[in-house]
Amino acid sequence: MAGCVAASRGSPHRCENVGPRQMSSRRKLQEAAFFIELLHALQERGDSLTHLGDLDAEASFLYAAILNAFYSVVEIMRVEGHDTRSFKTAHPVIYADGSKGGERAKTVHISHTEVDLAGYEPPPGNEVNFIFRQHPKLVPPPARVPGRVDLVFRPEYYFHVSLLGRRVNALDFCQSHYFKLRDYHAAMKAVSGDESAEQV
Repeated sequence: MAGCVAASRGSPHRCENVGPRQMSSRRKLQEAAFFIELLHALQERGDSLTHLGDLDAEASFLYAAILNAFYSVVEIMRVEGHDTRSFKTAHPVIYADGSKGGERAKTVHISHTEVDLAGYEPPPGNEVNFIFRQHPKLVPPPARVPGRVDLVFRPEYYFHVSLLGRRVNALDFCQSHYFKLRDYHAAMKAVSGDESAEQV
């Protein structure tokens, strides 16, 4: 398919036949990170990102997009020559068939997973989640004055989904699996000697 390429600054716009871009698992991993940051921004804002004006619906759409990107990563890795069956088997809540509880297949093909915004809900039992993530670019952090520490107290709200009968933090769930998938992707590419597996 023909595509247009902008010339250098100040030069006339020109079109070239650039052809289709070859899809890669690394590109899909970037796509997952992109949607995760949008979900994070939506949660931080506590307000709709689009003219749709429905916070929970937008979170649900992003959640489905993230899971779909995860699935695409392992499927494209398979096409690239990697046996991803062990990874998919180790994470059935995402990659299993929808009839067997696979969240990706269910929310994309069977029944859309609803996401709701609620206050902090501690993880069950002794489970502790330490997930460090960058502040989303769409929601700049508050300005700080050098040499001064400002303590800001505000209600914390998080997106939740129901997975296998229990409520979980949707952003933490997606971010945690992204890290596992990213590390798996890098390890498999390193074994094959593929230098394109830079950290995303």
